[in-house]
Amino acid sequence: MLEHGPNRRIFYVMTQYINSLAQIAQKYDAIIFDQWGVLHDGSCAYAGAIDCLVGLAEAGHSLSVLSNSGKRAAPNAKRIADMGFSNGLFNQIMTSGEALWHDIDRGKIEQSNFFCD
Repeated sequence: MLEHGPNRRIFYVMTQYINSLAQIAQKYDAIIFDQWGVLHDGSCAYAGAIDCLVGLAEAGHSLSVLSNSGKRAAPNAKRIADMGFSNGLFNQIMTSGEALWHDIDRGKIEQSNFFCD
């Protein structure tokens, strides 16, 4: 959105405050969520999160999770599913642990000894 500054200079407004994702969802084909602090608190889904995502998926949005979790995608998918999020809800779950595993598997990291917890 363009707005005029105090000296009639034009600047872009990057932040839009919303009360609900529903206010802006129709602008996007795909929506990427962080998991910790956005979808859940580490032990259970936030109130309304599952219903919101189901509604977005039913409206045709592609949903993904992007996380800085050091674990691979599968354990994160299980954690999310155990909290009540349907296994088929997300088109992609990507974590930093998954990205590292792929780099190691493809030989992009030349070291031969790794410690992964």
